[in-house]
This record gives sequence, C-alpha cells and structure tokens, in this order.
Amino acid sequence: MVFGILANIGAAIISTVSSIGPAVSSFCTTVLPKIAPVLGQVAEVIKVVANVVLTVLDIFKPGEDVEEIGDRALQAAEQGIKPENFDTYDEYMTEIRNFQLDPDKSSTLSSTEKIGAGLAVATNGLEKKFDVPEGSLGPIWMLAASNPTYFNADRLVRIVQTGKNVTDVLHYFEGKLGPADAVNARDILMGMERQRSPEKTDAAIYAELTTAKDAVKNLDQQS
Repeated sequence: MVFGILANIGAAIISTVSSIGPAVSSFCTTVLPKIAPVLGQVAEVIKVVANVVLTVLDIFKPGEDVEEIGDRALQAAEQGIKPENFDTYDEYMTEIRNFQLDPDKSSTLSSTEKIGAGLAVATNGLEKKFDVPEGSLGPIWMLAASNPTYFNADRLVRIVQTGKNVTDVLHYFEGKLGPADAVNARDILMGMERQRSPEKTDAAIYAELTTAKDAVKNLDQQS
C-alpha cells in the first residue's frame, strides 16, 4: 500500500518535471524514477547538499536555491521558455533568473516537484559544463538520495571533479561495471578518500564504500 502511494507520488513528480522539455528527458527517465518516490523523505537534505554542490561547481550563483530554480523553470516552461529554445545553457539560466514568478502558481506546486525540476535543470548545466554525454551526471542525486550523510556536498563535488572518470565512478556505485573497471573506479575512490581523510585505514575506507554502494543498490531496487 505504502509503496503504491509512493509510486503514484513519484509518477506525478516525473510528469511535472518532464514539462521542462527534451533537455531533461534523460533525467526524467533514468534518475527521477529512482529518487522521486523517496524525495519527500529526504528533500530538505538533498536541497542543502545540492545548493552547495551546484554553487561550488559554478552552476548556481551564491545564494541561489534548487527549489526556487525549479519553480522558475516549471513556470517558465508553461510560457515556452525551455532549454532547447536557447543557444546556450547560460542564456537559458539568465532567462530563468529574470523570470517573474507567479506566487499563486508557486503554491500549487509541491516542494518535491520544484526540487526535482531544479535538479533536472542543474544536471543539464553540469553535463554541459563538464562536456559529458546527456544522462551522465544525473546519478549523483541518486547517491545523495540513498545516503545523504555519506554522499555529502564535499564528496559529490570531488566525484564530479574526477573528470573523465566520473561516469565509471558513478557506475561503480550503481553496480554497472565489469570487474576490471570496477577495480579501477574503486581505486580512484579509495585515493580520493585517503586525501580527504588521511587518518582512516584502507579497511575503514573500503567498508564505508561498500555500505554506500549497498545503499545506492537498495534505492535502485525500490524503483
């Protein structure tokens, strides 16, 4: 019964966010179905984490909020202001930032819908900034949703900044790599954690990675 309710809530969020258009279609089909059912439970934590990550990585300006950006994106989409209608992501974001919100429409949207939309729009910006294929970076929010304590803002920023290895790193947590690639991704993550927490033993780092990976797997299986 509870799962069915969560699934219905998730479907409603996906339907709303997809109105932003083709630029977020990959996010809506691959990532949002996995996080939408639990977004209500972890929305505030993800919002805080996302705001830091997106500001540090220069997707958001200081003080901008993923929920408000999502609200603007959804309302702007109703007037045909969508990412595909602009030459660059920056041009789209300038329009979104200047868009005049309608408070009455804002009140009809749930916080989870706005946050989901904000994550979708921001992910599109991340992928363009780091020049990776569409759909590559959306899974970072699956990590945050599965275990926001472990996948805090600092770790997510470090993961995105692994550059050409970021897709393999994310696929490692999703369990989508073959043995050799999984070992390489694990070694990258171990090295990252040694830099971050030099006082930890390799055994402790590996145990934390395993627990984090299991949390992502559990989230994936619930969708």
